[in-house]
Amino acid sequence: MEALLESLVKILNSPIIQEELRLLCGIETEIQKLSSLLSTTKAVIEDAEQKQFTDKAIQLWLQKLNLIAYEVDDILDDYATEVSREPKCNNICCNVFHCLPATSNIWFRHRLGARMKKIIGKFDAVADERIKLGLSDQKRGSNHFLVDSTATRETGSLLNEPEQVIGRDEEKDKIVGILVNQVSNNQNVSVLPIVGVGGLGKTTLAQLVFHDKRVIEHFELKLWVWVSEDFDVKRIIKALIESAKGTSAEALGLDPLQRNLQELLRGKRYLVVLDDVWNENREEWENLKSVLECGSRGSFIVTTTRMEKVATIMGTLQTHYLSSLSDNQCWSLFRQRAFGRHEAEEFPNLIAIGKEIVQKCGGVPLAAKALGGFLRFKREETEWNFLKCSEIWNLPQETTHILPALRLSYLNLPVELRGCFAYCAVFPKGSEIKKEEVIHLWMANGLISSNGMMEVEDVGDAVLAELHYRSLFQDVMKDKFGRVLTFKMHDLVHDLAQSKLRHHVYDLMAAASCHHHQRVHKAGGINAEEANTKEQRNEIELKNMQQLTMAFPITSTGIDQFSAFLSKCGSLRALIVRSMWLEGHFTKLPPAVSNLKHLRHLNLSGSDIVELPNSICDLWNLQILNLNDCVKLQSLPKGMRFLRNLRHLCLQDCWRLTRMPSGIGRLTCLRTLSMVVLGGKKGFRPSELRDLNILRRELSIKQLERIEDKKDAEEACLIKKQSLCELYLEWDSERMFQQYNDEELLEALKPCPNLQFLNIEGFKGSSFPSWISTVTNVHVYDSAAEYIVGA
Repeated sequence: MEALLESLVKILNSPIIQEELRLLCGIETEIQKLSSLLSTTKAVIEDAEQKQFTDKAIQLWLQKLNLIAYEVDDILDDYATEVSREPKCNNICCNVFHCLPATSNIWFRHRLGARMKKIIGKFDAVADERIKLGLSDQKRGSNHFLVDSTATRETGSLLNEPEQVIGRDEEKDKIVGILVNQVSNNQNVSVLPIVGVGGLGKTTLAQLVFHDKRVIEHFELKLWVWVSEDFDVKRIIKALIESAKGTSAEALGLDPLQRNLQELLRGKRYLVVLDDVWNENREEWENLKSVLECGSRGSFIVTTTRMEKVATIMGTLQTHYLSSLSDNQCWSLFRQRAFGRHEAEEFPNLIAIGKEIVQKCGGVPLAAKALGGFLRFKREETEWNFLKCSEIWNLPQETTHILPALRLSYLNLPVELRGCFAYCAVFPKGSEIKKEEVIHLWMANGLISSNGMMEVEDVGDAVLAELHYRSLFQDVMKDKFGRVLTFKMHDLVHDLAQSKLRHHVYDLMAAASCHHHQRVHKAGGINAEEANTKEQRNEIELKNMQQLTMAFPITSTGIDQFSAFLSKCGSLRALIVRSMWLEGHFTKLPPAVSNLKHLRHLNLSGSDIVELPNSICDLWNLQILNLNDCVKLQSLPKGMRFLRNLRHLCLQDCWRLTRMPSGIGRLTCLRTLSMVVLGGKKGFRPSELRDLNILRRELSIKQLERIEDKKDAEEACLIKKQSLCELYLEWDSERMFQQYNDEELLEALKPCPNLQFLNIEGFKGSSFPSWISTVTNVHVYDSAAEYIVGA
């Protein structure tokens, strides 16, 4: 939400928009008022984010605000589209009205003014509500969101019910072995981080280690401090002194406290546990660590944290990533809480249901204990089935404590990252999420934008890395170059994101399975099921579709139904079409797609589409066109050159694509162009690559035999494409009876020295150019000459 509002404020205040809108009589004042309202409302978002968990009215207020923000975005989109469509025409016979710029088009100007006044009226009403709701401007870092949780979260070294801890013996022994056997030669104190999601049992494991007999005998002094979000060095030092002495320390200044602590630690082999650390400031950690570096060799600090970034800052030893419990171990914990010691055998019918409920726990002991405790005095099957069929976020949080424990990870996120995290819940639980796809969806929905120093895609990379460092993403898969390809979310973290997605109102059309067409609408609290009449339901359904910003439609209902659906979705930002090979292939995109003037992201990957309609070239705002794995695609529309804002044209594994239109070289915003197929004089020429110098990752150039001479190849200017990592050069290996010029062409296709991988196929030359030795990884297939590394 904050990211979208921030983006809108920037756009409205940009010099270009201000200059253009000055020409729209009567609109400039409205724009200034709207910009002011956006800024004022944005200031209270942080406070609303914290209070929405316990206040339904604030949840609804955020939903209404979100919808209005998208309406503002629609208006700005319409204006940008109108300007971009202005014909550059010198023909005196054309329709003069249609050649007028947007600011001179009287009809357009009237419509824009009317829409602007209407949206300001809505915004005024919503902005006034913030006062009634008691929302105030909360500055980031004030830690006001900790008040309701710190009292119940504080930890000590003593472990409650140690006999009921299950599944941690092996990890305890591993850590104890490190503490008592490993001595660093380079430093007096070693730091061992323990990392895991909230509720996984980091504190419990640290408590088990702290009270292990081997640890007690090995260390002369053991201290425990619960740190939390407030990494106050003075407070932590005072707490360490109190832990060592067992009594309250005097309220002294920092310097005497530092000296007192060092007197206690000096020359002793000690163990310090810093529990629940969130600090990402390396300097603050160094300030504390410098005080602790006075013990004897073999001293240790064990720190527990949810954030890998914290572990990276603090750790001197390899981080211990806490593992999830098995289903059997979770069942044992659940059974303890739900039945007690011997009662389970009396309810065999509940045992079967209980084992299904345990699947919700995702290996997190807190969840197993909480859900078991929730059912402790419930013995009716209907009560257990209710829990089995319920989502975690719908359970009473005051009794389960699952989401509140995880919610701290969410509230600790910078505001601009929260929407990105919540958005990941649109992907099915347990699925592998493609990094490229989620970043493109963030872009399409205005959740990330360029910050002036970084491209928007790089901002997305940084956001994803940050969420991973905070243990919100896991099972990260990388390619041979170390680039992240996919990641997953822990089931309970996905539940947390899902609970937030409902409040962010990212409308979506979601396919629950490949056999259903299930619509899930979240449009400002509008629910079609609550309508009293069929007419009301239809009206709400239409309104929901008009406000839809993202869709994953199933295509089994047929092209006519799909076309009808698209015609109602004027605000769609992202459209992802998933084919159903069991019930008919998706082979054609209906012309109605051209009505989606706000569309930024169109994903047809994996479909059986043969060609795209030329009407797709009317999507002026389209930034991403994903056609990966469209193995039957044969051609692209002739009007591709009109997609001026296109940044990513993804064509991986489009094996049957035999021709490409000319003019793609005009799309100078392109960052991704997976493949080009060279043609004759009327097709795609190497010279079209000349100005596409910000291409990234990989480029495949096919049908190189169609280049007539070396000069044509040089015009591709591959050496200027410094962000390319992989280059694939392909000739037709079966060509016969012609004079080969492959050697001089390959010489002319010299890439940038940064290239990491080169693949050559169908090369008929007898030798390779000298520049090839600068490429680290070279593969040659179906070629006359064999390339030998170092030759």
